[in-house]
Amino acid sequence: ARIIPWRWDLKEGLIYCEAQKILDHMNFTKEKNSTVQVDIIKASEYFRKIHPEDFERMHHVHENLISGKLQHIKEEYAEFWHARFKVLGVPVFYTPYLQLPIGDRRRSGLLMPTVGHSSRDGFWYKQPIYWNIAPNYDATFAPKYMSRRGWQLNGEFRYLTPVGEGKLAGEYLGRDRYDEYISESHKRHLFYWNHNSSFLENWRLNVDYTKVSDKRYFTDFDSDYGDSTDGYANQYARIAYYKPNYNFAISARQFQIFDEVDIG
Repeated sequence: ARIIPWRWDLKEGLIYCEAQKILDHMNFTKEKNSTVQVDIIKASEYFRKIHPEDFERMHHVHENLISGKLQHIKEEYAEFWHARFKVLGVPVFYTPYLQLPIGDRRRSGLLMPTVGHSSRDGFWYKQPIYWNIAPNYDATFAPKYMSRRGWQLNGEFRYLTPVGEGKLAGEYLGRDRYDEYISESHKRHLFYWNHNSSFLENWRLNVDYTKVSDKRYFTDFDSDYGDSTDGYANQYARIAYYKPNYNFAISARQFQIFDEVDIG
């Protein structure tokens, strides 16, 4: 019954409601221009009765919108004070302040975290942090804590230039406490680079490079840059020259093999 289709006229301070039956028991004072299909009531009365806990805040927001003090609409983000998230009416999350994008413009800040548990990692928490460096550059840092293994640092950098685009990424765990990993060095890491460019009108350069610290890496870690079923990490580069009637290319490819198989 609290989900009511309505339209808020900010200048007039009126609410246009399209659910008369729901509103009848609230004893609203209807405005003269109300019709059979739409009830018109004062916004102040609506918020006092439907959302009394938010009345003061909504009144403050309304005044700022009318006076032009709030510029967030142009900047495409919304602010929330004393935000609460409820499940079946029970508050499960609270924050005194929250800022969210409401448009297509990218903004620096915290992304949605992920939480989980596994026999390998224990309880883990990963918090992505997005950095909008420039219109053609951005980066995401995602520290991850694993109760059985320690802290893993993850990062990704994306770029777009007049001659090409690409992505650089890295993952690093300084001292892995995983019991099944037996090695002299417990440092685990990954490096990834993907690049595609066009330069000097007819030249093309493509790079797809992945390198990990050890052959068990994709078995022991969940990564966006490889999978244990692949059996290898690809390390590839290609430069090519194109003309309407001919073209030539030079490429090099190497594999970091994870599964060694004896033949014969």
